[in-house]
Amino acid sequence: MSMEEDYLLKQLKMIGEAAGNAIATTFNLERSKVDLGQEEDENGNLISGNELLEEYLNKRKIHKAFLLIKSKKYSLSYLEMSTLTTYFIKFLQELSNEEKLELEIDSKKIDYYKLKLNEL
Repeated sequence: MSMEEDYLLKQLKMIGEAAGNAIATTFNLERSKVDLGQEEDENGNLISGNELLEEYLNKRKIHKAFLLIKSKKYSLSYLEMSTLTTYFIKFLQELSNEEKLELEIDSKKIDYYKLKLNEL
């Protein structure tokens, strides 16, 4: 693949991401409208993926929440994944400074999570 084609693909990806974010904002889509299906919890019980994500976030198991979202990358639509990613990143950004310090969450880690969730 030539450098021009690679550059063009990156530009198209950026346009697609921006459009997805704009659509999600325009239609005010909420994370709760994204169905994460059934997941196995730490005890081996089948529960709603949405409930498991909420549990991870409430218990501040940030990396487990990230891994759960990432595992859905190819089973969700682009719009659903964008909505979920936006929700997760916003959740991290809105943590108190004390929580961020305690959880070792800084802008670099937030950017890392965002980058990994937005990769194709």
